[in-house]
Amino acid sequence: MVHAWFESITGGRVCRHVDRGDSAESRGLADAVPLDDGLTVGARALRALLLPQVWIHRRVESLAFQPTGETRRRISWDLTPPQEWAIAITGERVALPLTTLHKRPIKRLDVTGPADESLVVWETERNGNLAAELMLAGLSTLGGAPASARVRELVRTIVFAESAEHVQAELDELLASDAFNHDADPNAADEAEAVAALAKSLAEGFLLVVEIPRAWVGERTVVKVSYDDDRVSTSSERIDPWVGRTTLIVDARGSAGAASWHLELHAPANLTISRLRAAIWDSASEQVVRESEAAPSDSTSHINGRFEHLWWQAQAQVRFAPTTAGLLNQVTLGVLLGIALLVGASFAAAPLSDRLSQDGGSGTLAGLVFSFPALFMALLARSSEHQLVSRVLMAPRLASFCSAVSLWCAGVLVAWNPNEDVLSTGLGALATVQAAILFWLGLMRPVGGES
Repeated sequence: MVHAWFESITGGRVCRHVDRGDSAESRGLADAVPLDDGLTVGARALRALLLPQVWIHRRVESLAFQPTGETRRRISWDLTPPQEWAIAITGERVALPLTTLHKRPIKRLDVTGPADESLVVWETERNGNLAAELMLAGLSTLGGAPASARVRELVRTIVFAESAEHVQAELDELLASDAFNHDADPNAADEAEAVAALAKSLAEGFLLVVEIPRAWVGERTVVKVSYDDDRVSTSSERIDPWVGRTTLIVDARGSAGAASWHLELHAPANLTISRLRAAIWDSASEQVVRESEAAPSDSTSHINGRFEHLWWQAQAQVRFAPTTAGLLNQVTLGVLLGIALLVGASFAAAPLSDRLSQDGGSGTLAGLVFSFPALFMALLARSSEHQLVSRVLMAPRLASFCSAVSLWCAGVLVAWNPNEDVLSTGLGALATVQAAILFWLGLMRPVGGES
């Protein structure tokens, strides 16, 4: 477990072991020499990243699913920037590493302060350099000796990689190095586990480093970030298209790092949130430490939590279902009317057959044949929507299509003008099909129950 390493960092072991021969200036960072409290830039960033509960009082994150298929994320941090960990840069500004974001394209990034004033965000080169520095500072806590040239190369390759998959071989080599071999010392093994988790985190994500006015240091303030993301989860989604459900996994490790956190999800139009649950587990033992579940909701659901050890894993599991008041009710009403029509026509098969025998049915049959493409047009004609909406509403839309095909078949049967027995049997069979569709819709309507 990693409890001992948190205590060692708080007690100053990072300060004692930090590699002071490493030049931050050569990598584009400020303050190449140890700072006034004995910490290098890398060690300061390491402390800020590993101990967010000390200076981040509350983190609030919301996810909204846009019709364009993108996910709008908004994160706000209620924090007090620590004087001893702030990274001095040119002018009256300091830099703070707030969190890590997954290495995938983000759009319309907006970072503001408490009065919605824009804040500067470090570009890839500078935040990558800082990530390498803090990783090397973490490695130095495992032995005290300066990192070898090969280890430095591996660290920079991992940090600047496009994704963890592209550097899996380098990550495996780093984790197999002597720095992580501490089987004989349990305390050192704890530290090695934490540094290994840090390496994996920097392979998967990049540092979000924000510049703030120096006057904010030591004062309580708010930093807000919003951006659009093409993806909505970091792991595979579980979809049950036959009953109109999808369970989405949202990575919540960043939220769990703050002293307290609040996660808010907004369902796309025509969907409802049937369940929102947070699960936190120990990454070493794989045992769930704590679970919490949000109160039942509709379009918006909230869940809260408090600080967990940084290397414990946290995920939010959210399950979406179609809103009953939308497409489900419309299709259900149409199926009920279809059943009533078919049952009534089945009982009136004799007079209906007599009437049809007196009139020519060729024009009616031609009209029915040429109306069939309209079923497909009705299925495809809809406005832009999020991919979640398409997946969850696939079941009721398919039920609507099956009901329409059943009614179309009834029209063809009537235009064909068979004898009374065939007409009655055929209409009854199609009414049974509609009843089966109604039962299917009944399975879609409940939104509670187990995930």
